Amino acid sequence: MNNLFPNRLKIKIKLSSKKIFKYLMIIVVLLTIGSIFYTANYLYDHFYLVITESQVIVLSDDNISIDTINIKKFDNLIKNIEDKTNSPASTIPRNIFH
Repeated sequence: MNNLFPNRLKIKIKLSSKKIFKYLMIIVVLLTIGSIFYTANYLYDHFYLVITESQVIVLSDDNISIDTINIKKFDNLIKNIEDKTNSPASTIPRNIFH
């Protein structure tokens, strides 16, 4: 097999336990920093923003205004909506190709 590639460089990697430990610690530190960043981003998106938006909703709830309603017009509106939804013409589908 070595005769097929005579000019191939043979690289011998010498790893000591100190180098392995050093590289392993770098990987662990980077993974820890990444997981802290991901957790902080998740908490910001799913908890902090939701809490601040709910506080805005509660604050806007304090500004309730009282309006007078014309009951006769309201009843006529509800009756017209019910008549429109219960009419037999609305149950027959239209043929748009005629």
